[in-house]
Amino acid sequence: MGVKEWIISLALGFVALPLGALIRLIPNEPWEHVFVKVWLLPKPEEELTSPLPDVKSGFAFAMDRVCDNKGSGWPSVSLG
Repeated sequence: MGVKEWIISLALGFVALPLGALIRLIPNEPWEHVFVKVWLLPKPEEELTSPLPDVKSGFAFAMDRVCDNKGSGWPSVSLG
């Protein structure tokens, strides 16, 4: 990078840090109401539902998938 790009980068950094600190000082509640009114956030009383409530997650889900697929063409590994 040239000198011009370095100066631009430093200037943006010096502006971004205080601007970020000022934004953190703004309370969330008024903006939540605005975002709900313009449909960017769901209404607080609406309960979010999972599309698949009975699906396991994480390691148990992965192990079930491996066990299910093992009998349907997955190669089995024997260690002996």
